[in-house]
Amino acid sequence: MRLLVTGAGGFIGRAVLRAALAAMPGATLYAGLRAPAPVPDGATALVLGDLAHATLALPPLDAVINAAGLGHRRGLPSELWTAQNVTAPARLARAARAAGATRFVHLSSAYVLGRAQPGPVTCATPAAPADLYARSKLAGEQAVRTGFGPGLVILRPAPVLGAGAKGNLPRLMRLIAQDVPLPFGALTNRRSFVAVEDLADLALGLLIAPLPEAPVLAAHPVPLTPPDLCRALAQGLGRPVRLLIAPPILLKATLCGLGQSAIWQSLGENFHITPPSGAEGFWNPQKNPATSATDAARYYNTTIKTP
Repeated sequence: MRLLVTGAGGFIGRAVLRAALAAMPGATLYAGLRAPAPVPDGATALVLGDLAHATLALPPLDAVINAAGLGHRRGLPSELWTAQNVTAPARLARAARAAGATRFVHLSSAYVLGRAQPGPVTCATPAAPADLYARSKLAGEQAVRTGFGPGLVILRPAPVLGAGAKGNLPRLMRLIAQDVPLPFGALTNRRSFVAVEDLADLALGLLIAPLPEAPVLAAHPVPLTPPDLCRALAQGLGRPVRLLIAPPILLKATLCGLGQSAIWQSLGENFHITPPSGAEGFWNPQKNPATSATDAARYYNTTIKTP
């Protein structure tokens, strides 16, 4: 197989490339990069530049796993979200089809379904993007669907955990490392996560699995509560965690009163993917989210000098 993994310099793309090198001996593996960077032995670096603007000339391919995209940023204009999460993957999809690819696995996000859902999140849950990031990811799905056509798989992971994880985790780790009391001790809501290693295995499995009829949701079946997450991070940091017992209704009123309703939705409400959809029969996530959160904190502790 001739496989291109884009975003190969990023958190998820690196994991996919590592998994491909281990699982696909003899395959031709291209590491798609925005700028020159070292790649593991066995992969060939392919500097693509900014996918939203670069002239793409891809080598002959059988498949693409697209892990490139913009995320985990605040205050960016809608034009930038559109360029990186809609225009860029659409151009890549067209170039991949022209290069002969017949399967294209596109990494989107489960957050196109909203930040919170009162009931189980499934492939039948209607889209409800709540911010520019999620709206751009949903629009990107349609753009890639149009650009690539038959053979496309949309993969919607829950928040991804592991060494080097992005998003809100580093902010939470900083607070724990600084011994800041956290008023989350009474929260019992459940939120889904997926280990980066398990997500990489799923992306590879979708290259050869029967084409799913709907976007595939990726999550470990065991969710975490906010106290669970904080304790797992504290274990990796080697620090105690100070969890205060604050009434959830008071915490919600405070955050919403401060204009931080998005933080409350992402922290204090449910988002439980159960069961993971579209991957039954060939994907069995192995790594408990608490273990992956601990891995993320250990990595943070050794690469960022915490006080």
